[in-house]
Amino acid sequence: MIRLGFGWRLFVSLIVAASLVSVSPCPAAAEDLSDYFDVSYNPVEFSQAEIQGDVVFYATISGSATCNQALPLSASRAEITGRIVAQHQGSGTEKVLNPSYTIDIDPFPTEGETYSINQQVSLQFPSESPSGNYNVTGEIILAKVWVMGMGIDVTSFLPQVREMGSVTYLAPSSSSGGDQPSPTEPVTTHYYTIIQILGKDYQWETNSDGSLKQEVSLRSGNGRVSLRLGQGVICLDSNGRRLEAISITEEMSPPPAPQSCFMVGSTYDLRPNGTSFQPYLEISLGYDENDLSEGAEESNLYLAYWDESAGRWVSLPSQIDTQANTVTAGVSHFTTFAIIGSLVAPSLFTIADLSVSPTEVEPGGMVTVSALMSNDGGREGSYSLSLTLNEKVVDTKMITLAPGASQSVSFKLAREEAGNYRVALDGQSGEFNVVAPSLFTIADLSITPTEIKPGGMVTISALVSNESSKEGSHSLSLTLNGEVVDTRVITLAPGASQSVSFSLAGEEAGNYRVALDGQGGGFTVAAPFQWWVVMLAVAVVVIGVALYLLWRRRLEA
Repeated sequence: MIRLGFGWRLFVSLIVAASLVSVSPCPAAAEDLSDYFDVSYNPVEFSQAEIQGDVVFYATISGSATCNQALPLSASRAEITGRIVAQHQGSGTEKVLNPSYTIDIDPFPTEGETYSINQQVSLQFPSESPSGNYNVTGEIILAKVWVMGMGIDVTSFLPQVREMGSVTYLAPSSSSGGDQPSPTEPVTTHYYTIIQILGKDYQWETNSDGSLKQEVSLRSGNGRVSLRLGQGVICLDSNGRRLEAISITEEMSPPPAPQSCFMVGSTYDLRPNGTSFQPYLEISLGYDENDLSEGAEESNLYLAYWDESAGRWVSLPSQIDTQANTVTAGVSHFTTFAIIGSLVAPSLFTIADLSVSPTEVEPGGMVTVSALMSNDGGREGSYSLSLTLNEKVVDTKMITLAPGASQSVSFKLAREEAGNYRVALDGQSGEFNVVAPSLFTIADLSITPTEIKPGGMVTISALVSNESSKEGSHSLSLTLNGEVVDTRVITLAPGASQSVSFSLAGEEAGNYRVALDGQGGGFTVAAPFQWWVVMLAVAVVVIGVALYLLWRRRLEA
């Protein structure tokens, strides 16, 4: 006999009982379940093994059943209603953890089909419950199967009680009485986000930061609403905390469709407000071709959300599957969503004339990436335009344009590391280079001659080299005694060198200091020979000798 978890025992037993109820007085004995179904299941899992006080915890029923041969009767759907009870292992006291939950099997599987279930049931101990270890069981209340439009009660054919596992309950205070829980192994904390789609409960496991542990794909029982989130998508509530619960319900009084448009099928309200998904959640809504207005085309359908602050519908870039009759779009927040049909083309955004300026910068230099964005469709829409750098998204802007309108969109970015960078905006691409700055050096400074007469010329020369990997220009300044007296702009290819010369005239006698970018030296302007000074000195000497001789003669006389 196949060993099943509680929910799947009920599920398979219900199907066989419903199929055989009118052909066998004792179907459970007449047929073996394995004759009709291959079953894969997960044991019932509790979100917490140790519960404190009035904390709400959850039991998850998951698995699948494949019908491997035709059943005696064809059924359209089935429904099981049950309750969950906990019995104290010490005193035997029973506490109802959930008075009523429902497993809805719709559509009913036929030969070769598989029905999957992943249902979460909320549980809570009553406030007067004593502490201790409890055995948890599920009890059947009512089971019905619809055959040829008639609901058949098959409760008596199903097992009335099934064990689901055990948990430990800790009352808010020791005064609550009862046995104290026995020591347990350390409990691993599991985090779940609960989602209710049109009255049907699901759950997915997350990390503590709200990121999904694995990809999630969910579909409502009527097939009209589907959600898909990739592994690692972060789900947060309006306070930036891990998202704990989601509800999707049919909006009974939706806002009216935009002018010249019509609503297709039902409108759905996704809550809570303020929910965010990073990067996005994919939602698909189904439709019936009979819902289309006369003259409308499926290619003009689009998914839209209701902007409460602006009081209008905003179209989303959508994918239409005319075979599956679904419209799909990525969303990053929750509000009201609907499929809208338009007798004019929806918004259609195009990107053109992408430019990157400048295409070469030094590290830290700013680059501007711009393009012309146009709405070539028939109605206003919004578009999320993302700039990628080396295939990674680095910036995003939301652009809203009226039909036929265009707008120039610009992004700015800078990079410190040298290299080649490729940018793209929705298929339009370009590139820029970050290059190290040019490096000029000065060597072999010479000054000739080093001594001149007033009015003479001095030549200062040096070898200038570009030692970088890019062509560049350098302003070379000659200083004389610390003051700039001449400037040259030198442009050199990478690795090139050039001899540069300056000429100076020395007007006044003295010592002079010259320099070229830190390379320095000096020269002297010598004073001219003063002949009149020599003649004056000779005259003074001659006069002095004459006077001396005259004085001697007077003494001798």
